[in-house]
Amino acid sequence: MIRQAKVEDAKEIASIVNRSWQTAYKGLIDDDFLDSLSIEENTKRWIENIKSQSEANNIYVYEDEDDNKIKGVIRFGEPGDKKNNKFNAEIHVLYVEPDSKRKGIGTKLFKLAINNFLDRGKQDLIIWCLKGNTIGMNFYKKMGGKLVQERKDIVKGINVEEVGFEFKLDYDIKLVRPTKEHEEALIEYKKEHFDNGEKIIQACSR
Repeated sequence: MIRQAKVEDAKEIASIVNRSWQTAYKGLIDDDFLDSLSIEENTKRWIENIKSQSEANNIYVYEDEDDNKIKGVIRFGEPGDKKNNKFNAEIHVLYVEPDSKRKGIGTKLFKLAINNFLDRGKQDLIIWCLKGNTIGMNFYKKMGGKLVQERKDIVKGINVEEVGFEFKLDYDIKLVRPTKEHEEALIEYKKEHFDNGEKIIQACSR
């Protein structure tokens, strides 16, 4: 189940983010720094993030319906770099509990953000990923992202190199399941224009 984050989720979110950093960024960021990540300090940050939610700062979590534990988190909204007018949307955070990866959780959270942006008329999305984070980079490529930029940044007080993935959201086409009325209209059209129209439509629907 995906729902909006609540203050009481902050500690679980902090734990997921810390564990994700310690697994995904091992070898890319100093081990001593990764080992020193504090759940208590990170929980305080997430409490403030959750309290300040708005269209510019949306936070959602994936909660497992079997054990009611949070398995993923996403934060998205306005771009952090206000000087770069090329983009009007950004996914700032997307993490899945390491033990729960490859179950479609990240994809569901990603699509939630995309639909939110589309509903608000946002078409130019940027996502920044730590350079060398192969799993993360491959995920964004699979989602349709195009690597377009690189930058140096400071995250949690340390210098990092990041790569930016661009998404053009106007390509998104939502498929609608045909209703009985759609099928009947198509059959009538086939009958008017082709022989054996009903057999054709039945064959196509198998």
